[in-house]
Amino acid sequence: MIWGSVADWFAAIGTVGTLILALLLLVRDRLRERQKAADSFVTWRSREYYMRAAGSDEKDTVHVINTYNAGDAPIAQAYAQYLNPDNQRWEAFMLGGGHKGIPPLASFVNRTEQIASSQDPLMYVVFRDRYGQRWVRDLENGNYLGPRKQKAVLDADLTFV
Repeated sequence: MIWGSVADWFAAIGTVGTLILALLLLVRDRLRERQKAADSFVTWRSREYYMRAAGSDEKDTVHVINTYNAGDAPIAQAYAQYLNPDNQRWEAFMLGGGHKGIPPLASFVNRTEQIASSQDPLMYVVFRDRYGQRWVRDLENGNYLGPRKQKAVLDADLTFV
């Protein structure tokens, strides 16, 4: 059996290594492009306080979710999902244009009084990008959830309010 020369082995290993490196770079570039598309959908949360009645010290808290689609494609199925601190159930409400999605260069302000607690609930924004990929972003820190935590959030028993 002839195994070939050392030079042939180095050439073969170099060729296979180059092919693997090229594929890894291609996958990494595609992931970066998708991350960039998801990052063009900007979301942030704030709270507003209202006095319940004239002369009263009691305040109502309204949680506000701001969205802006800085991309060139619509964002489909955008909704906010939160763990209600009062009953420990997952609830959600549509963001932006509702089931129509959020068109490019559009911004929306969603106010919700469904969250009666003054605490900041655990809250995520769930949306699909132009490639159809679903993203789950933590509104507290702006980070995307990893696959395991994303699956746990998406598999939760969810009630739209």
